[in-house]
Amino acid sequence: MSFSENPNSQSEQNHEEFKTLPDETLGTVEQHGILNDNSRRNEVDVETEQNDLIVLDPDHLNLDNKHNEYAEYHGKYENAQNKLTTLREKYQTSVKTMLQETKKMHSMRDEVDALCLRLYYLNKAKQDVSGDLLVLQRAVEKVHTDLSKFEDEKLRQDLSVDRMQTKVDQLKDDITLYEAQIVAQEIEMNTSQNLLYEAEAQIVAINVDKAHLLTQWKTSLLGLQRRNEAYADLLAAYNKLKEELLVLENEQNAYKLSINKEQETHERLTGLQNKNESDLNTLCKQLLHSETKLEADKQAYTTYSRILLETERNLFNAKTENNTAQANVNNIRKQLEKKVLEKQDLEKKISEELRDRLTAQKAANYANKININVQDQSRELLTQIVQMENQIAKDELGVAHKKARNKQQQEKVSELEREIDNTNLLITKLEGEIHHANISVERKQGNIDILNKKLERLIRDCGGQEIGPLDAQVNNLNKAIGLKQDEIGELEQQWLREQNELVVNINERDKLAESVTRINKQLSILTQKKLRIDNEIAIQGREKNDLKKELKHLQNDITRINTMIAKEKTTEECLDNENKLTEIDFIRSLKEKETEAANLQEKVDKALKDKEDLLSGLVEVERTIMLWEKKIQLCEETKKSVDCDIGQGEMNVMRHEIHRMEIRKSSLLQQQERLIQALERSVSKRDTIVNQSDVLQSRKDKSQIRITAQRHIDELKRKLKAIKQNSASCIQELEEFEEKTNMLENELRIKKSDAEAEQKKADELMKKLQSLSDQKQINLFELQMRQHATVYWEQIRQDKYRRLCPSATSAENERTRHVNRSRSLMAIIDQLVTEFPQSEHAVRNKLSLHSQSNSAIPRTSLRHKNLFELQMRQHATVYWEQIRQDKYRRLCPSATSAENERTRHVNRSRSLMAIIDQLVTEFPQIQQDLEPVRYLLENKLRSENNRLEMDVTTVEPTESLLS
Repeated sequence: MSFSENPNSQSEQNHEEFKTLPDETLGTVEQHGILNDNSRRNEVDVETEQNDLIVLDPDHLNLDNKHNEYAEYHGKYENAQNKLTTLREKYQTSVKTMLQETKKMHSMRDEVDALCLRLYYLNKAKQDVSGDLLVLQRAVEKVHTDLSKFEDEKLRQDLSVDRMQTKVDQLKDDITLYEAQIVAQEIEMNTSQNLLYEAEAQIVAINVDKAHLLTQWKTSLLGLQRRNEAYADLLAAYNKLKEELLVLENEQNAYKLSINKEQETHERLTGLQNKNESDLNTLCKQLLHSETKLEADKQAYTTYSRILLETERNLFNAKTENNTAQANVNNIRKQLEKKVLEKQDLEKKISEELRDRLTAQKAANYANKININVQDQSRELLTQIVQMENQIAKDELGVAHKKARNKQQQEKVSELEREIDNTNLLITKLEGEIHHANISVERKQGNIDILNKKLERLIRDCGGQEIGPLDAQVNNLNKAIGLKQDEIGELEQQWLREQNELVVNINERDKLAESVTRINKQLSILTQKKLRIDNEIAIQGREKNDLKKELKHLQNDITRINTMIAKEKTTEECLDNENKLTEIDFIRSLKEKETEAANLQEKVDKALKDKEDLLSGLVEVERTIMLWEKKIQLCEETKKSVDCDIGQGEMNVMRHEIHRMEIRKSSLLQQQERLIQALERSVSKRDTIVNQSDVLQSRKDKSQIRITAQRHIDELKRKLKAIKQNSASCIQELEEFEEKTNMLENELRIKKSDAEAEQKKADELMKKLQSLSDQKQINLFELQMRQHATVYWEQIRQDKYRRLCPSATSAENERTRHVNRSRSLMAIIDQLVTEFPQSEHAVRNKLSLHSQSNSAIPRTSLRHKNLFELQMRQHATVYWEQIRQDKYRRLCPSATSAENERTRHVNRSRSLMAIIDQLVTEFPQIQQDLEPVRYLLENKLRSENNRLEMDVTTVEPTESLLS
């Protein structure tokens, strides 16, 4: 009976155990272990009962009872087996749920990694913004220094231009004076020639009379001397005749030589006369040309005055149109803001309704459709705004051109006013001369009065009778006649002796007079030669000094060009070195990423092996699960609680960090706006300071005009004498300068053609370099893609490949997500192309390269950055070369238009950045794709701002100089 009670007690214990088992509280592994233990115990009980039946006596009653008990136990065993199967099914479902939770855990970890990457990129953006701010500050300082240099150079050039202009005006005045002098001298020459002809005729008549008198005188003397000295006179005459013959022969030879010399000098004089006549003809032609030019200038002045009135009218109309267009733009912007607010409200309502009614997939599709519609509407509005802004820019350019024309006309008016001032100065000079003449007349009148008083006094001294000068002279002559008659007797005797000597002396005097006239003629010729040679020496000395100055200027230009070439070579070498360094860093980072990928793959393999080991350990642990059931339950509960707490804590931390980064971003934007406002204030202050300085300078100049005018008049009086002597040399210098200018113009044309050819070659080389860099980037992307492909194929070969989309539905969802992302990117590209048409090629190339590999975006952003910096430096060198050659065409001709253009670019960039931020908030998975686009947009905006600031800095000094 003891044996029969044991199985009943055991069965009751089994029933109690099955009843006490909590189906929901115990774990699936624990239930499975309990059922296995119960089945093993039942089998052991059956075996023990069979052994006991064999041992015991064969009693039929006991056997029947045992069979019945066995049947009951067998039914219980089957029920236990059924429960065991159900428990196994529950275990499988729990395993599946556990796998799903692990997947969720992995997805959460991926999201945490993505948030970390976002933090990393935000930190990078912060560093870039700080670096850009520092670069902007340095650029502003550099621009200020360059401005000061350019202003100094401009002032020097203006001073040199003013000096040349004053010289040209002085030379024109001298030319007019010399022409007037030439006319007066021609009249005097004609009168003097007539007088010379009359004097020559009189001299010939006097010589004839003189010859007759001499012959009569000689005959009389010979008659007187025949009585005493006939023979001596004949001998003396014979000797004298011989001597005269020899003298005449010598004189004949000398006359022949002098005639040859005079013929040579005559030929030279005829050449000089022809040259002077040609110069006179050219001067007359120039006078006629200047008169015609003056009439044309008068007509142009009248036409420009009419054009000025018309331009003022057009300017008023353009201003009214600009105000209306600005009002329309403001209305459109307000409508756009309203549309954006309505869009946000609609998105909120849609998200709330979709959460309640629709599933996640339908809500996403519906939201994408609404977003596409809203984006189309916003795109249309943006295109309208861009068209309006382009029209406003065209109107502003028209206004700027009209302002420039007005300035030119004002300059011409100022030139005419200067000419009027010069004429007024001449009038004042003539009035001063008239005043001096009146003073001299008054002085002479005083002298006449004094002389009249003297005459009256002399009359009183003579006795009151007025004796004429002839009567006084008669009295004096009568007194002298008595004395002279006494002397005549003595002088008659001497007269006969001295007459012979007088004849001889007269002959000698005639000979000497002829020789003196010949020598005077030679002396005048030689003095004229000396003056010409001195003038030529002075001209050559001036030319030598001018050539030295030009050589110095050319040497300075050559040194500047060499320094610029050296700087460009250094910049090219630096850029090449930077490109090489970036390539080395890029390859090194690729290798590091490959090693990291290999290490991660090894870690994944180890994790899979560990997983297999753990699964085998789980199978073994299932056998001894009864002993460890409480520990396993506690461990799983603690793991679940710990994992949930850790995940929630990390999520909260990441949310706080994101919120903090957003606050930091808003503060940085505010700081940027403050800096922009500070720059605008500084520009306005600088304009006011320049205007004040111009006003003060004008006031000072008014007080100094009279003093400078007086000094200028004195200097002109001093210089008139020197200019009269140097007129011929100045004309020759002008001709030589014209020849030199023609030569220099030809050389400049040749150099310009060479420079244009070299510029074309440089552009072609830049295009080749750009294509090669793009091809290099494409090859790098292909290499990376092939590396990834080799890794994937290696995983497939080793049966380790893990699919991203395990089912068809997930693959379809992933495909739709990529399609939507590509559509959003294409919309952004179209908008960028409409805003920046000049960057279409670069954006297309970069995003086509970017579409080949999404994984290489963070690394390619560095390459984009380097390429963009290289392009920026190239554009900067082109701009400075254009400025140096005076070929630079400004985007904004005035400071106000440049300021308006800069504000327009800032507003446009803010709108584009707002669209990109909105896309990032709506599609966070596109953030990495939009980073290179955002970087390109920011750098493009920075380049536009730099060029506009450079235009402002070049416009402001030119406007101040014009004022």
